[in-house]
Amino acid sequence: MMKMKDYISFFHSIELGEPPLVETAANVFRELCYNYRDSLTAGVIIAGWDKRKGGQVGRKLLALVQS
Repeated sequence: MMKMKDYISFFHSIELGEPPLVETAANVFRELCYNYRDSLTAGVIIAGWDKRKGGQVGRKLLALVQS
């Protein structure tokens, strides 16, 4: 899953000319988890750092994955 997220994020960074926001990466991961929900059993913690919001770990990001 992480390799797929990294692959998608790589192309996103090429389009924007900078790394994606943590929230964007969390949304990509959420979509992957949802698409493969029948094949997955996992606990997930999303954390990261970006220029706009700095370091991020929290319920908002976790809620994005769990929805």
